[in-house]
Amino acid sequence: MRVTTEQVGDEDAEMARTGGTRGTALEDLIGEFQVSPPSMREALRILQAEGLATVQRGNVGGAVVHVPRPAKVAYVLGMILQSQGTTLDDVFSAMRLLEPACAAACAARKDRATTVVAKLADTIEESRAALDDPYEFMRLARRFHEELVRNCGNQTIMLLLGALESLYSVHVDTLARRPSRQGVYEDRAMRAIMHKEHSAMVDAIRKGDEAAAERLARRHLTNDSRPTTGVIGRKLPVRASILRDV
Repeated sequence: MRVTTEQVGDEDAEMARTGGTRGTALEDLIGEFQVSPPSMREALRILQAEGLATVQRGNVGGAVVHVPRPAKVAYVLGMILQSQGTTLDDVFSAMRLLEPACAAACAARKDRATTVVAKLADTIEESRAALDDPYEFMRLARRFHEELVRNCGNQTIMLLLGALESLYSVHVDTLARRPSRQGVYEDRAMRAIMHKEHSAMVDAIRKGDEAAAERLARRHLTNDSRPTTGVIGRKLPVRASILRDV
């Protein structure tokens, strides 16, 4: 059974990667993988539970492949962290250690001008226009950090650290919707400082200065002199349920 599930899963993942789909009848799958009907049904049940396939019934039915969703990683990671009693402080500490390396990687990209810089610059401009709107600025500030990770050029880091960024952003967004929970984002002067720091990071990345990009990102994330975001320092637990519909 284990081999069957892995074989079907590997082939479905490769098919999804190349943009293909599978709509093969159960009988054909049984013949292709040379297994018993109960074993194939169990393999498909497991793949369905993992969100990698849907079994359609009827004359035009079969196993239909789904492209693996990165958002699923954040949800599963959130469930594991929640089961271990992990706090958002711990999640942020991991981001604070890893994100500066992403900033340096962005600066090292030869195509940075048309990829990461363009996207970060757009976010910077939107943030400037939202300086008088605490909630909108907060949303854009989180998007800045997500784009930084998403465009670092390393697929593994983009997926794993990106999951942490998504996990943290959803929690911040949820808390910020509550009265008096916007923390640092409530202070316009602090919003202006954060915008200036983001702009400096983009300038370093644009110039290809890896050391400066990493240094500025680290300083930005470890600035203990500013008020908290309304999340850090409160020992808030990770809650996977708020990522379910992301």
